[in-house]
Amino acid sequence: MPSLTFSNGLKMPIIGLGTADSSEGECRTAVFNALDAGYRSIDTAYSYGTEKSIGKALQEYFKDHDLKRSDLFLTTKLPRNFNRPEDVEKCLKEELEALQTDYVDLYLVHHPIASTPDKEDHDTSVLPEHTWNAMEQVYHKGLAKSIGVSNFNEQQMKDVLQTAEVPIQDAQFECHLYFQQPELVKFCQSNNIAITAYAPIGSQIHITEEKEDCRETKEGVLNPLEDKYAKSLAEKYNKTVAQILLRHAIQRGIAVIPKSKNPERIRQNFDVFDFELTSEEMEKLNGRDGGHRIFMQEQYEGHPQDPWDQERQNGA
Repeated sequence: MPSLTFSNGLKMPIIGLGTADSSEGECRTAVFNALDAGYRSIDTAYSYGTEKSIGKALQEYFKDHDLKRSDLFLTTKLPRNFNRPEDVEKCLKEELEALQTDYVDLYLVHHPIASTPDKEDHDTSVLPEHTWNAMEQVYHKGLAKSIGVSNFNEQQMKDVLQTAEVPIQDAQFECHLYFQQPELVKFCQSNNIAITAYAPIGSQIHITEEKEDCRETKEGVLNPLEDKYAKSLAEKYNKTVAQILLRHAIQRGIAVIPKSKNPERIRQNFDVFDFELTSEEMEKLNGRDGGHRIFMQEQYEGHPQDPWDQERQNGA
């Protein structure tokens, strides 16, 4: 399977399974279906509540299949109420216990802002650089084979890199047809930071249910799966629109972690390596970018480290 190579030489599969918003039963089934389809990368987070389910599912799968822990790439994330340096290792060890593994392949700071332990208030005393120092320690101890960030803006990554002993190896952020983030992508790639796109097809559960943390436009939440040009390419290549959107991201050099509970869609999302979009098609898809963020992360609002404060002020 194609992969992205981190600055430390570790390789991450370019497609992984996203596991947010899943019950224990749904998560087990999705993990089994994904592994059967060929996935070897699974993305989770403390705040998703799926780590324990994934750990149990993997142990069950390993017993009956010719697959072992070292064949997989596991990513999880540090929640914002554990961003204080003294809490990072403690939290990761709790996550490792839930996942039933001695290490994760990638550990991300889930949010650039810190909160109080109960998540009721902002903790403005903790800067991303402080958290990163503790992330470096779990990296050196081998508890995480690589470390990175999620939902950071460019300046926040620059601030971390200025004092980092271990560079940022991966940055995960929202990125899809209608929110391509070309400047942030360029910054990461020019600084040898691999990119993982969450919501690469637009996070359908958030679009269709219109959850509170979603961005709504005058026409409602824009859905990349309804894009007319992407639909025309799907017809041309005999693929789904989701496959076109995932292929577009992959050809930009971006890893993707689509989430689905549907066995057929899980399989389809992985089946994107038997065709290639032309340079003209890529250019036209690039031109579909509208700067439409789905996840505004309202819990950031009012925090001095809010990565999207300027967007809120501009009403973008």
